[in-house]
Amino acid sequence: MEGLSKKYLRIVWLTLVIGVLALYYFFPGVFSYDYLEQLIAEDLLLGSMLIFGIHIVRSFTFIPASPLIVLSVVVFPDSPWFLLLVNWLGMSLSAMMLFLLSYYLDFNQFLEKKPKTTAKITHRLNSPSGFWYIFIWSFVPVFSSDLMCFIAGSLKLRFPQFILAFSMGTIIMCGFYIYGTSIIQLQF
Repeated sequence: MEGLSKKYLRIVWLTLVIGVLALYYFFPGVFSYDYLEQLIAEDLLLGSMLIFGIHIVRSFTFIPASPLIVLSVVVFPDSPWFLLLVNWLGMSLSAMMLFLLSYYLDFNQFLEKKPKTTAKITHRLNSPSGFWYIFIWSFVPVFSSDLMCFIAGSLKLRFPQFILAFSMGTIIMCGFYIYGTSIIQLQF
């Protein structure tokens, strides 16, 4: 039964990724800044729910969160604390989902192909400084935090340590983008 549920979960995940890519290919205007701004600018609650939902879907497609965070500030410039909360919660929930679903999506099969690299990553993340690796990885925009969630879940890291480090790093990243964008908007 477990193999069957993994199979269906993988099918749902692949369908979601292919669906988003097809939507982007056939209807690129849906992803344009102007369209999204018009859609969410009308209502703060609707906009925040949409931003939150996009964070969840975005994480399964490995699309970076940075543009969504900046877009949320441009659309709702008067609500930085609320945007910090919405973006942080959206990213944290999606991280939890990726961490917990990585086992069911058999992401560890990719890691088994590179045993030396996997052993090195496992050793680093399970070491006393592993918390800081996750913390730094989660707020440095060069690294894919979604990939890190899959890796951490596949390697069966301790969930409380993972989510605490991830959430702390993410709130710093969200704060940087939100307040940085607000400062830039004030200049222009």
